[in-house]
Amino acid sequence: GDRFAERVSWHDETPYNDIDPPFIEVKHTDDQGKATTYKVVVKETSDPDKESTYTITRDEKPFAHITFNYAKTSGLSRVENDYLFEKLTGLPRKLYPSLEEAELSKNVEHFRGVHVKGEPDAVRMLSLKR
Repeated sequence: GDRFAERVSWHDETPYNDIDPPFIEVKHTDDQGKATTYKVVVKETSDPDKESTYTITRDEKPFAHITFNYAKTSGLSRVENDYLFEKLTGLPRKLYPSLEEAELSKNVEHFRGVHVKGEPDAVRMLSLKR
């Protein structure tokens, strides 16, 4: 129509109390105006140098568990955020709102295993496209 509408919002939060885990909240509005809210929470893993695991809810209901596996040390959270940003917002990962001047992670699919469990549409949405 003749109005602007917010289609996507991305909020990355690290609570100050150190009790609650860091999370990301994504709001996405489709072409018909239906809004969906995703919440991504980092989960502790048995080997943080080898994997990162996230739990994702959609509209406050369980949606998916996604695990990123890698052979080297961690510290690649930028890659994970780029990937989740692209999958949950539908926008290209080059638009990820980062303050870092790090090189854009173009090919997470080539050097990282991504495993998704959950709702069938979560698996379709978040899995690697081959």
